[in-house]
Amino acid sequence: QQGATAKGKVNLDAADIEPWLMTTGVGLPGMGTGTSASLAADADFGNGLLVLSGLTGAINKAAVSGDVNVDMKDGLPHLAGALALDELDLDPLAVSLFGDQSFTSDKSGWPTAPFSQKSTLPFSADLDLDTAALAAGPFATAHDAALSLKLDQEGIHVSNLKATLYGGALTGLFELKNTEGTGLFSGQLKLAGGDLSVLPGSGVRGSGDIS
Repeated sequence: QQGATAKGKVNLDAADIEPWLMTTGVGLPGMGTGTSASLAADADFGNGLLVLSGLTGAINKAAVSGDVNVDMKDGLPHLAGALALDELDLDPLAVSLFGDQSFTSDKSGWPTAPFSQKSTLPFSADLDLDTAALAAGPFATAHDAALSLKLDQEGIHVSNLKATLYGGALTGLFELKNTEGTGLFSGQLKLAGGDLSVLPGSGVRGSGDIS
């Protein structure tokens, strides 16, 4: 038996979408500073699947466009499709995976708090992304990036990565996992033709390949 269906154009304009997200049970790291959103798309809903075609707009004034399908998977919203973004910072995803306290430290060194026992990622995803800027928190920012991003309760999985970093070509894949409070990073990354002088703490000049 088919449930409710709907089809048409949808628009969202909000100076701050965070209060609404909180009422739906979605919490993101850094909430409390306000998140503006202005989005429009052609929507088609049926059998528990929401198809958003021709999505355009901005979140916090950063442009977003593409096509996304949304349904429920393992009790969480699941996003699938392809998006083009002005910017993507992986830091909030890592904080959701390991817990806020694991990224809080004094000025003396690394955080000492243990990782959370399980992820609190508010949704799962299987997305192909193009982004003008791809940031890993304060550590590094790559540009003109293309990647496949998968989010699940195990962690963050990035594959088919291609980007520009330190003047060179960055390619590869990596994943971050939280297994009952144990963090694991694994990956295969290569930086070809990078400017060695701009690598953090390198103290050398020239260009080279790093893998």
